[in-house]
Amino acid sequence: MGLRSHEENKKALENGLGLKFFQGRNADWGATYIMTIKGNEYTGMFICDMKPLTDEEKLILMVRMQDPLSGEYEDTDVYEFVSETDDVEYFIEKLNWV
Repeated sequence: MGLRSHEENKKALENGLGLKFFQGRNADWGATYIMTIKGNEYTGMFICDMKPLTDEEKLILMVRMQDPLSGEYEDTDVYEFVSETDDVEYFIEKLNWV
């Protein structure tokens, strides 16, 4: 299958993983759309839609942990999916191993 639009890629991820994007409701997420892969609303592994934040059609697979000493959340980017050039089915296949 050919490349899809950014919104089509997000729908394909939801359907392929059986999960849903939701809009962040706090300052940490900047009201962007996120999908929890593992964890809860605040810490764990997420897919973050960069379009509302930077206008880039990218989805970032990231891990957010809370530093036990400072109490601050720390984000680590694990993988960057670019809607314009990447295959969403291959991304879904990778995520099924998580």
